[in-house]
Amino acid sequence: MKVVVRNILVCFLILSPAPCRAVTPTFVHNFHEMFYEDKPATLTVTNSNQTGTVTRDKITYTCSGGALFSADYKKTSSQLTIYLETSSAHFVTTTQIQNLDSLWIDYAPYESLDITVKISTDSSSWSDVSAISKIPKGPKHVKMPSVGDYYVRIMYSDKNVYIRQINYTCLDPLSGCPNCFIYRPE
Repeated sequence: MKVVVRNILVCFLILSPAPCRAVTPTFVHNFHEMFYEDKPATLTVTNSNQTGTVTRDKITYTCSGGALFSADYKKTSSQLTIYLETSSAHFVTTTQIQNLDSLWIDYAPYESLDITVKISTDSSSWSDVSAISKIPKGPKHVKMPSVGDYYVRIMYSDKNVYIRQINYTCLDPLSGCPNCFIYRPE
């Protein structure tokens, strides 16, 4: 009898959703690598370098106020990045990202500590979200107030900065499980 109970417990542990709760990036957007991938590239830049569309994740980045996708040697060391010049009006906005839990922003120069991240559920009313880790000379981690469907806006106003990569972590809000199926009745 003990052997049967033990085997049943082992089966429950193996089949439990606990392993699914590991937090891993759902989307990794390294702009340079996605643009220069061998056929087909997953990042398409259009509209005079103002719009970037990631086909595999269906996320579009729209640059405003002079921000742009750039691979200029003087601005971005010849890496295709999102370049934000010094001005609070220079920013990039994403389309809505479903079940967003957090994101990591890798940018340069690293001494720029106060990148502003704003979120919106309707793309018209924006609220600030603070970076929860101020790692000197490193990427910034930003946690959403709760898992949700958000538009993301990134801006920086102290000096020129460029964004090399953004990692998005999306979770099922009910189970905390990345990449789980979510039923949403219409």
